[in-house]
Amino acid sequence: MKTNFVFLTLAACGFAASVQAQTYVLESSIGVRAQVLTQGAAVTVDPPGRLTSRTTSRIVATTFGSREILRTMIARGLIIGSAQEWRLVYLEDGATGTGGPYARRSGSAPVAVPADLLVVPAFSASIVRGTQATRDDGATFVGQTELAEASASVSGIPVHGRASNGIRTTTVTVNGTPLALNVVRTTMNFHGGAKGAPSDRLIRGVMLIGEAKLSDLTQLP
Repeated sequence: MKTNFVFLTLAACGFAASVQAQTYVLESSIGVRAQVLTQGAAVTVDPPGRLTSRTTSRIVATTFGSREILRTMIARGLIIGSAQEWRLVYLEDGATGTGGPYARRSGSAPVAVPADLLVVPAFSASIVRGTQATRDDGATFVGQTELAEASASVSGIPVHGRASNGIRTTTVTVNGTPLALNVVRTTMNFHGGAKGAPSDRLIRGVMLIGEAKLSDLTQLP
């Protein structure tokens, strides 16, 4: 089974087009853990009494994850408060399938995450194991795992890797009407690199996307 969007797809459930077009928002948690490697300064040592000097080059490892993304957004004035008050989520328009990563805090409007901090995975080649069943009324039930090649961007560095997507069917109720959705829980192990000032950078880490749930938002910000 190939998902049409990054994290979830509407199942073929036989609902009228007017029902499918209802405005609602789906929300998934996002977690990022990564390590950025850069070239440290070279240190030259001239030992007393020796004819040769020694130059040592070091690699500097910097943590970059969800907390750093939120702290950077605070430093840029995009959100206020502390990083502990905010969380990263993926918000999607349930009717159109459009969406993106946001910072959310209780009582505050969601704020879009800049693309130079995080771009969520896009999938290419994939294979699936597991089962899928379709009822006579068109409702689809899945218990599958999709393994897919994926690309994304973390801290402005293009990354790629393999994603494991657990797919299952759930039902949300919008204005009294049940809608069946194929929701996807994604784990992507990634690595990548970028050239440029102040130095070349390598990155490796993992991105976790939780299963989508019906959000308290009625539309995307």
